[in-house]
Amino acid sequence: MESRADFIHKMSMALKEAREARYWLALTERAKILPAEAIGGLLQEAGELVAILSQSVITAKAKTSDTSNLKPNTLNPKVF
Repeated sequence: MESRADFIHKMSMALKEAREARYWLALTERAKILPAEAIGGLLQEAGELVAILSQSVITAKAKTSDTSNLKPNTLNPKVF
């Protein structure tokens, strides 16, 4: 099973790659290497992926800090 830290690391790496792809797509568009129509959809999709991955990392990190202070109830093991 994957730990939360592993998940955050993998999502962070995916975010980094998505940002880099978005950068190169934007550069390709600005340099007029390909027509804007050919890149527009890809650039939008890359932006959407960056937004999704960013929020996933933020949420996972927040949940990690929220649960780091929680300890199992040792006094009454029937309490969930």
